[in-house]
Amino acid sequence: MIPSEIDGFTVQKISDRAFAGSSVKKVQIPDTVTVIGNSAFRNSSIESITIPNRVTSIENAAFMECTSMTTVTFGNSLKSLGEYVFYGCTGLTELQLPDSLKSYGYRTFANCSNLEKINYPISLISGATDAFRDDVKLTEIAVPEGVETLAPGAFQNAGYLRKITLPAGLVKIGNAALQNCRNLREISIPDSTTEIGEYAFSGCSALKEAAFPQMLTTIGYRAFWG
Repeated sequence: MIPSEIDGFTVQKISDRAFAGSSVKKVQIPDTVTVIGNSAFRNSSIESITIPNRVTSIENAAFMECTSMTTVTFGNSLKSLGEYVFYGCTGLTELQLPDSLKSYGYRTFANCSNLEKINYPISLISGATDAFRDDVKLTEIAVPEGVETLAPGAFQNAGYLRKITLPAGLVKIGNAALQNCRNLREISIPDSTTEIGEYAFSGCSALKEAAFPQMLTTIGYRAFWG
């Protein structure tokens, strides 16, 4: 267990590379922590982790290549995931992201070759290119009711995604949201959608048909190119 206080100082951050490469299998993070630093647990033997409710940021590569990790439980205050946070975590099969999450970085979940299920947080503002790259078992995702904008880059280069379900009430599909989802075979754009951003479906070569809603007023540059 990590102490909540050291020499009279409150522990608020798990420092960069604190457990990187270690053989530790279980760690209890104190409730005082708000940030998990760069490569904090990278390439360690950790098997599961619970992120406390006060944690708002998990920085770059914090859990990168933790191949033994099978379970991640998120707190309810997490706002950002950096780049490569869960890259190569091949033991993960499912992730339940908190609805507080606003952004995730480049290749955050990439090369999680056994990841089959992940949710879309209602509060998400920005995705990132290659976030789901080489996730060969992630073939379908449903965006929940209440989401009005599919975030820019949300599933860019998610090359194995075959189906995405968009909610009634969706207003905007952000720039490059589904760019290069080369196996995406079907899409139903809700009647409420008024804008499709630039490159939104560019490179979706398996997509043969898309019905446009009557309320649609804007189709961005090269939205369906390639």
